[in-house]
Amino acid sequence: ASPAAGGDAGERERRREGERGGEKGGEKGEEKESSRSDRENQAMVPLDVPLDARFVEVDQDTVDWLEAINGYANDAKSPAPTEVYAIAEKHFNETVGQPINIAVLGQSGVGKSTLVNTLRGLGPSSPGAARVSSTQMTGVRSDFVEAGHASPFNPTVVYFDLPGCGTAAVPRADYIETYDLRDRYDAFILVLERRVDESDLWLYDFFTKNHKRVFLVRNKVNIDIVSEAEDYSREPAETLDLIRQDLVGEFKLTDHDDVYLISAKLRDSGRFDLPRLKTDIGASLGSVKQRKFALSLAEHTELILAQREAAAMDAVRSHALMAAAN
Repeated sequence: ASPAAGGDAGERERRREGERGGEKGGEKGEEKESSRSDRENQAMVPLDVPLDARFVEVDQDTVDWLEAINGYANDAKSPAPTEVYAIAEKHFNETVGQPINIAVLGQSGVGKSTLVNTLRGLGPSSPGAARVSSTQMTGVRSDFVEAGHASPFNPTVVYFDLPGCGTAAVPRADYIETYDLRDRYDAFILVLERRVDESDLWLYDFFTKNHKRVFLVRNKVNIDIVSEAEDYSREPAETLDLIRQDLVGEFKLTDHDDVYLISAKLRDSGRFDLPRLKTDIGASLGSVKQRKFALSLAEHTELILAQREAAAMDAVRSHALMAAAN
């Protein structure tokens, strides 16, 4: 055969080899695509599995909402029913929208403003701190009373530094209605110093009779410890026990733990009963608001970090639910 003929034969053979290789490559590509599709199908949870098994760590309201939405999935023209939207809106308000209002009460000079600042992780000179004074200042700045003092870490947690009860500016007879103590607040902190005022007893009686959660706080125990040691050579634990017993008797308490002995100074935020006070305030608010309250604290304990993580999950889920409802 001539060289030209041999070249033609070789070219034909190479073409056949290329076609066979292409067919094999196509088969491999189809195999890869099929394998990827199989993996994706395996990763998808079947729609006939109950929603509460497909969605982990969701509350029952969310499950109900998703079940209702699932029933309307096949009808694009039909909007979600009003009751379904109401569930989503309620969930959003509880986890994101609604504020937690905490009233801080007590006579002038007991350290209410200092405690408000410390609970917000602020010193007296920090930007946004409540004004601290030994005189009756809170009543002067009525705009502060109305707006409250939001936590810089979670602005939905708001502290209200209320003026003293039973003063010339705010008589006892008008106090409850003036500051809407029946409906506005989620929790109350009644701050005391050495002398228990008759108005303190009156307020505490009102809160307990109306089933309001009130935290009885005795401030400035750090000063008492020093003075009792100098005057009577008492040990700190003995001084604290005497203070606690006096308050249990004055307020006719059945549990010594209902009294919180603190120093409201920011430098003392980890001392005495102040850490327990923060924990108990959160626990009194219910699970959802407790997690929101944890977001407002400056501390970084394992418990608070876990509550913050749960609060973040609540917020993300709520935003997603509202977006879907809209």
